Amino acid sequence: MRFTDGYPPAETVPVTRDFKVCGDEKVSEEFVVDPATKGLENVVVSLADVKRGKPFAEEEVSLTQKACAYTPHVLLVPAGQPFKILNEDGLLHNFHTYGKANPPINRAQPKHRTEMTVQLDHPETVLVGCDIHNWMSAQIVVEDSPYYAVTDETGAFELDDVPPGDYDIIASHEGVGEMRKKVSVAPGGTAEVAFRITPR
Repeated sequence: MRFTDGYPPAETVPVTRDFKVCGDEKVSEEFVVDPATKGLENVVVSLADVKRGKPFAEEEVSLTQKACAYTPHVLLVPAGQPFKILNEDGLLHNFHTYGKANPPINRAQPKHRTEMTVQLDHPETVLVGCDIHNWMSAQIVVEDSPYYAVTDETGAFELDDVPPGDYDIIASHEGVGEMRKKVSVAPGGTAEVAFRITPR
């Protein structure tokens, strides 16, 4: 996913406490753009209404709090799969989710509690924040199929092992909104899809 022309500049976010660990300011992750490709990072790309195909990958996923920021900024997790929230800061954080389909989670994570496990059961995009460090933000995308990906630092993505057929492919980003395209996948073939963002 790439911009056709100019793109929003990176914004800084002030830090208001715990400066020794958090620093003095943070760069907002709403628009992370590669100057060379004009590619947009952290776009969630998925196929709509996939009825068959590969199983979910069996792998652990986690959201890490480090230097008072979340890594990754966008986390993909299968619905109903437990995942870890890690605290590497030696500070009190609190993990607070804001969803519609999933009940909110609001748990303190003191500095001695470096790991906790949570679970989200219903597919949706859930916003995450810390009530103690209010500049911290992330998104957890609760998946209903394994055909999800997040664009890398160049704006590229890949969905593999897609069954042959015709699909709607969706690209969604917190600052751009949602874009859709049609894509056809032939048996044993590949397909390329390019999303272009025209600045307003």
